[in-house]
Amino acid sequence: MKLAKQYNLYVLPSGSGVRMAGGSGNAKTTEERTVKFIEILRGLKPGTYLFVDHPGLDTPEMRAIGHTGYEDVAHDRQAVTDVFTSEQVKRALDELGIKLLSYADLKNASSMCDAR
Repeated sequence: MKLAKQYNLYVLPSGSGVRMAGGSGNAKTTEERTVKFIEILRGLKPGTYLFVDHPGLDTPEMRAIGHTGYEDVAHDRQAVTDVFTSEQVKRALDELGIKLLSYADLKNASSMCDAR
């Protein structure tokens, strides 16, 4: 919290009602991850959810990152980007009526609640 205040970063307050959404589990390929992500979306109940992942691009810079047990960071991060930008996911979001929010949206909504 001290760093968040120092750098004016938004930290989701506890009790905000925002729930965490699950990850892609053991899905390996982009196709498997896309199917799993859409399954997660279809299983959500009404409310606000936070889905945290690490999109990135498969570049030489990203290929230089990794550690024992997680050597293929660039491929993994590219798969996340591919899922988030896939036409199948976009269609599922539209069909399900899911509205995407940014951290700024959450911060503004939280500020409005605090002002009441």
